[in-house]
Amino acid sequence: MMKGKRKALFVIIIACLLAVPAFAAFDTDGWGARPVGMGGAFTAVCDDANSIFHNAAGTARLKHMEGIFMHGIPFAGLDLKVWDDDTLEFRDVNLGLNYLALTYPLGAYGTVGLGWINFNATDLYSENAISLNYALQVVDSEKRRRRTGNAIDLYSGLNLKLISHAYSLDDNDRAAGDAVFGGDGTLTSKAGITADLGLLGVINKEISLGLSIKNAIPANVGIYEKEYLLPQVGIGAAYRYKDIKPAIDIVYKFGVPKIQRFNVGIGCEAWFLSKMIGVRAGLNLDWIGAGFSFSKNSEMLGMQVDYSFNYPYLVRAQYGTHRLALTVKFDREGVLDMERVAELGELGRKDKKANTKQYYDQGVQYYKQGEYKKAIRAWQKALLLNPSNNKVKALIEKAEKKLE
Repeated sequence: MMKGKRKALFVIIIACLLAVPAFAAFDTDGWGARPVGMGGAFTAVCDDANSIFHNAAGTARLKHMEGIFMHGIPFAGLDLKVWDDDTLEFRDVNLGLNYLALTYPLGAYGTVGLGWINFNATDLYSENAISLNYALQVVDSEKRRRRTGNAIDLYSGLNLKLISHAYSLDDNDRAAGDAVFGGDGTLTSKAGITADLGLLGVINKEISLGLSIKNAIPANVGIYEKEYLLPQVGIGAAYRYKDIKPAIDIVYKFGVPKIQRFNVGIGCEAWFLSKMIGVRAGLNLDWIGAGFSFSKNSEMLGMQVDYSFNYPYLVRAQYGTHRLALTVKFDREGVLDMERVAELGELGRKDKKANTKQYYDQGVQYYKQGEYKKAIRAWQKALLLNPSNNKVKALIEKAEKKLE
């Protein structure tokens, strides 16, 4: 009796993770620690490599090479076991989420990206999806502002996805003789091809609107019978007020029971200490989430660590799902930190003055040490915050003469 209950529990947990008949771990919104921390409300927020899996258009906003790796532990603390016919005892089953996103901007030619997602249950089952991403800015705000006075950026994107899933059968597993697996255990995997489409608009750098169509081409992923991974449509909106960004997403899934068709997610992200520390929280109809980040940029290299926790409403006897992600940004031109400083220019007068003084003092210190390039860079940051500071301009000219 206990053996049957544990097997049934395992099946229920897998069903909760997949959520739709056609193996929807391909399609879950749980990819990336930062989006999950916002309750999945990320369609209009997309401004990093996570965009590959949330809105294909978002990668066009990136100006630097960027990579994200995430590992997640679903339903931590849940005791999952299956019967092993070889040892005649139960063995543990661990669930895992793995995720990789890489982007490479091509300047005026757009951005290309590569993504990989993986869900696995130890020695039982695995899913993989590989995405090739291309995104392009189709409307430039600077050019439009000169013509109409409005600042509107519009981006479009496309993913081509190869999805596959496979079962692992033991030699003594009774399923190996099942017609579902070909009767001889040879039909244990299936692959399919589909595509994602995305649009993202940013108005005056404050209001973002997003549209994402995932699985636009229905893909058959059924091993024994035809089972199609059907499209889902998501729309989102986000608003940026200084370093605070609330967002909302509405998602509709085709071909699933009515209770699963609609999902609504809301979330908010806020950054502190010159965008070094980020916190976020959100929820949707399936789970509640929260998370935080630590970010640090140098002139050429930026690193960010994201953690998120989400708790599903319907799964008991577990401690939620934990995700940890590492983001690395690289820029050959050495302007990563300069861009962050430019964003600090939107701070209040008091904070702006404090940051200006900090960069001014750094420049003076570098100059005294004979490190003129570093001094110029520090003073350029001070100038970004206070463009009318003639004293800083004179110091930059003085340092540049030292380099001649």
